[in-house]
Amino acid sequence: MNALPAPPAFLTLRGARGTHLSVGFVAPRGTHSESWLTHIRPAVALQRVGLAFSLCRVAQCTTTQLAMHAAAAADAPDQTALAAAVRAEWLREHAVNLLLAWPRMLRQPEEPALVRALIGVAADARAAPRAWTRLLEQDLLGMPPADFVHLDAAGLEAWHRASATPLAARFAAARRATPSLTPQPMLAQLSTWTQADAHALAARMRSDAGFSQRPHWDGVVSESGAGARQFAHPLLAAWRGQSGNDAGMRMLARLLELALAATDELPAVNMRAWKLHAGEAMAAVDTARGPLLHWLRIRAGQVVAYRILAPTEWNFRGGGVLEQALTRCDGPDDAQARAWVLALDPCAECRVERSDA
Repeated sequence: MNALPAPPAFLTLRGARGTHLSVGFVAPRGTHSESWLTHIRPAVALQRVGLAFSLCRVAQCTTTQLAMHAAAAADAPDQTALAAAVRAEWLREHAVNLLLAWPRMLRQPEEPALVRALIGVAADARAAPRAWTRLLEQDLLGMPPADFVHLDAAGLEAWHRASATPLAARFAAARRATPSLTPQPMLAQLSTWTQADAHALAARMRSDAGFSQRPHWDGVVSESGAGARQFAHPLLAAWRGQSGNDAGMRMLARLLELALAATDELPAVNMRAWKLHAGEAMAAVDTARGPLLHWLRIRAGQVVAYRILAPTEWNFRGGGVLEQALTRCDGPDDAQARAWVLALDPCAECRVERSDA
């Protein structure tokens, strides 16, 4: 059987040196899920969501359950258990990005054993803080997490110089390695969304089939993810003072959230749901990559409309932060572009191609 052809590039633009850069997904994504999730009972739709997504499966299923409950098509879920599972998945995604995908891109040794150890305690990061803290201190940070999250500029510089772990050494090498961006809007934190915000987003998802691929916040293209959530944190401000608003800052935001999980300073997982009209609801769950949204409409016991807005779409849409970054890439090869793609951590594997103008 022949493999499916790769979909066309979703971004094609000219880099700072006049070279052409194109970014595309390696395989077709399941973004056009409406036909598969409609004209079926809600319980069947929930099962299909679980089958359709490999990344962030827990968050996808959780968002479905919350939306269905808000639409009065499912029993109330155990939100405490769901939040713990989403949190564990969130921490796992950060660990995979930092300890597997990043060294793989740089052709450095990956750390699968450390990832397995982190995953093993992620679900119990609150119940077993000592194990989580020990792993971070010994194998990721080279210092206690409580000290790391409060580093000032001088402390961050000393951490770079020490490079006590392979991960710390990667961060030291990442300084000033990618172009810095001028400040751009960050997506409002899910915890701050008002009823009016939710209704406005739902109205766009309902009326515009293309909104899920080109989302905006009241007309403003915004960045999502750990970098947006933690942008104001002093540690990231210290990084920007040394290296700029670059790809490395967004990687550091992931490490910061892993460390915050050991100090009880990482906020609880935000999970929201809104009943919009009879049989119509929207739910949102914060994931490692940013808020995940599901909108649905149910009539006569059947799902008649279903749309998903994945967090990747905020950053990878035309005019988004990735496009802004790629237009500034001026290296002799595609290393800077690949670093930016990794820093924004798409929910599907991407290819980056470079050609001379």
